Amino acid sequence: MPSLPPTDQYFSTAEQGLKNLCRLRNLPADHPYVETEYAEMNAQVLYEQECFAGHGYWVILKDIFLVPSNRRRFFLAVMLFLFHKFTGTDSLNVRTFLSVIEALDKQN
Repeated sequence: MPSLPPTDQYFSTAEQGLKNLCRLRNLPADHPYVETEYAEMNAQVLYEQECFAGHGYWVILKDIFLVPSNRRRFFLAVMLFLFHKFTGTDSLNVRTFLSVIEALDKQN
């Protein structure tokens, strides 16, 4: 599966993001659609940077463990992950499933 080129939020320079967006859309940089989408992306990046300014890992960890509802959600997510892994459902894949079906068909 081909991957999409990263946009402005993954680069330190806005020009590289605009170049990738033009390549992704097959449109020139001065096209109104590209200009609008690029402006919206830049606005979103700036908004997120303003909202999360000063939030480091320590602030996030304190928010997870000191707020009771977040602590409960974190505990549920970890338990769901662990029990999912303990069930062994990841070991089943299409090839295993098809081989089981073939074995059952041969028995009949």
